[in-house]
Amino acid sequence: MDSLEKSFSSNRLEEFYSDEVYQPHPLSEEFDLMNSQEISELGENILKFRQLDTIDLYEGKILDGRNRYYACKQYSITPRFRNLPEEYDAEEYVYSKNLERRHLTPAQRAELALRLVQIERRKAKKRQLSNLKQFKKNKVTDHPSEGLTVTSGQAIKIVAKRERVSQNSLYTAQKVEKLNDPEITEKWNEAKKGDATIKSVEKAIR
Repeated sequence: MDSLEKSFSSNRLEEFYSDEVYQPHPLSEEFDLMNSQEISELGENILKFRQLDTIDLYEGKILDGRNRYYACKQYSITPRFRNLPEEYDAEEYVYSKNLERRHLTPAQRAELALRLVQIERRKAKKRQLSNLKQFKKNKVTDHPSEGLTVTSGQAIKIVAKRERVSQNSLYTAQKVEKLNDPEITEKWNEAKKGDATIKSVEKAIR
C-alpha cells in the first residue's frame, strides 16, 4: 500500500464534499460491511472528530469507504470524497486498502494478499508484452529484458514485503487454492474465522 499512497500524495487528488447519492463499486462489495451498531458508532465518531479519511470514488462509484459513507448519511453529515484516476488499478487498490483492516485474521490477510500476488504477476506480464512490442517496433539488436517477468515466488516476496504479510502464509493460501480439496478448504475457512491457525492448515496439507 505504501507505493499507492506515495502516488496519491504526489498527485494531490482533489477532495470535495457532496450530498449526492453514490452507489458502491462492484469490487467494494466483495468485502463485508460493518453491522448497524458499528456504523452508528462510526457516525458518532465522525460527529465528534470529523471524517478523518476520504471516501474514494472510482468510475463514479464508492470503491473504498462504504462504512464511512453510510455513517455520514445516517447522521446527516455531508461526506468528503476524492475521485481516483481512471488509469488506477482499482482491483489492486481495494485489496491493499482492505488489508489495512486491523480485525482481519492472518488467514484473511493471506487470502487478500494472494490476490495482490496475482495482480503483481499480471502487471509483470503486461510490462513484458509492452517491452516486446517496443523491441519489435524499434528492431533493436538486444533482446527484451527477461527481468520484467516475475515468478510466483518472486511475486510472493514482493507482496509479502510491501504489505507486511508472512511469506509462509501466502504460500499456504496458494496451496489451498491449488489443491481445491474440501477438507483443506474447510480447515482454511476455520483459520479465516480465527478458529484454527495457518500452521494447522499447513499440517493438514502435509
